[in-house]
Amino acid sequence: MKIAYNRLLLCSLAAVASGGGCSGLRPGTAAPDFTLVSLAGEDVSLSQFKGRPVVLTYFATW
Repeated sequence: MKIAYNRLLLCSLAAVASGGGCSGLRPGTAAPDFTLVSLAGEDVSLSQFKGRPVVLTYFATW
């Protein structure tokens, strides 16, 4: 279950960073760097948190 969750997380990060696709990602590899806009309107990149735990929460309503 943990491996499946890690793979899902890596695929999600890759989709955000590259606009889609999940080829080449393996559990244990570094997540690709990406930049998003915070609620305060500032640019925040994943690399700013290197060495610290990061929890990404996302959801969708269909």
